[in-house]
Amino acid sequence: MRINLTLTLLLLISAILPGFAQECLPGTTEFTSQSQIDSFPILYPECTRIVGKVIIMEAEDDSITDLSPFLQVTSIGERLEIIKNPKLESLHGLENLDTIDNDLFIAFNLKLTDLHGLNHLRGVGGNIGISFNNILSSLDGINQLNTIGKNLTLFSNKKLESLDALGSLHSIGQGLQIERCDNLIHLNGLEALKFLGSTLSISHNAKLTSPSGLDSLTGIPGPVSIVDNPALTSLTGMDQLDSIGSSLRIDRNSSLSDLSGLNNLKKIGTYLQIQNDSMLTSLNGLDNLTSIGGNLLIDFNPLLTDLSALSGLTTLNGNILDITENISLTTLWGLENIDPASISKLNLRSSENLSYCELPNICSYLDDPTNPAEIFLNADNCTSRKKIEDACALVDVNVPDPGPDWTLFPNPVLDVLTVQTWRPVHLVLFNVMGQPVRSIPLEAGTNLVPMNEQPPGMYILHGNGVSHRLIIQ
Repeated sequence: MRINLTLTLLLLISAILPGFAQECLPGTTEFTSQSQIDSFPILYPECTRIVGKVIIMEAEDDSITDLSPFLQVTSIGERLEIIKNPKLESLHGLENLDTIDNDLFIAFNLKLTDLHGLNHLRGVGGNIGISFNNILSSLDGINQLNTIGKNLTLFSNKKLESLDALGSLHSIGQGLQIERCDNLIHLNGLEALKFLGSTLSISHNAKLTSPSGLDSLTGIPGPVSIVDNPALTSLTGMDQLDSIGSSLRIDRNSSLSDLSGLNNLKKIGTYLQIQNDSMLTSLNGLDNLTSIGGNLLIDFNPLLTDLSALSGLTTLNGNILDITENISLTTLWGLENIDPASISKLNLRSSENLSYCELPNICSYLDDPTNPAEIFLNADNCTSRKKIEDACALVDVNVPDPGPDWTLFPNPVLDVLTVQTWRPVHLVLFNVMGQPVRSIPLEAGTNLVPMNEQPPGMYILHGNGVSHRLIIQ
């Protein structure tokens, strides 16, 4: 039952029910004016626990500016909503609030700059939603918050710069969503977060450069979505993550060149989708991934040249392998260890430079004419199913692997490095900082690779799951 309190009604209830000293206001109570808020301690001088739902929402012709009459309140049994208060500048008055059994929503408060006033809040049993607070620059004030029973949503707080106030938060029962917080550069402040019960969504954050701050998360049961963060250059901060129970989607992050930061990830429960990442050149960072429980979708990445980081992947668990419109990709090497029996459908489409597809496992898959495949608008031997099958006829899929795909000499090298390969390979040269500095596509056979333009020092040469330390003199 919804109760819209007026001063007269409050006085009447106070007179009839004088015995409710510690608890008050069951049901839903709307405070729509400052005078109603000012009347609360007069009518309920000993009430420390509000049993029901509290909505603080300014009426059109009134102004709410002061929450200090709520100083006596230490807990709320249902939810607290502080929404659409255009003149409210501070949450001072809620300093003694320790717990909210269900939800906390703070939204559309146009002059709120921080959350000071919630300084003693330690736990929220349901959801926390902080949204559309146009000049909220920090979450200072909820520094004691340690548990959230359900979801934490930070949505469209355009001026939010820091999550440092979340330094005590160690558990979120369900999901974490950070979306359209355009001034947020990183996620530092979440280092204490060790448990996330469901989803992680990081999307549409204009200045976010990395998810650093998520360093304590080792597993996420639900889907992970990293979408449309145009300044994101690294996934550093997710280095301890070893499993995702559902899907991983990395989409429209236009500054991301590789997936470094996911280096410990071994298992994805459902699908992996990497698409529309316009600067992505390799999948480095997924080197330890061994299992995907759903589709593998790598689509619309125009600079992607190297799949070798996926060489440890062995199964798709009966799902689709889709490589579509990666126009710089020349070879499928990196996918060679996927069990063909775990592929339900093969899509190789519109990658205009893709010319090497006759991996033994791909040949085995296509050898069964009932296995579905869509293959078109690629290059040379990859232009159609028949073209790949013809190329496969020249490959004995039962020939045992003769050893490493490639070897090199001399090492140290001064001018020219000789690399011998028994099949095409795409090598990437990394400096000692782990940064890719050169991409080297090679054909099968003996390859002479000039090194005299490379600064002297120690490097790592990596490709097809093999790495060699290389010294350039």
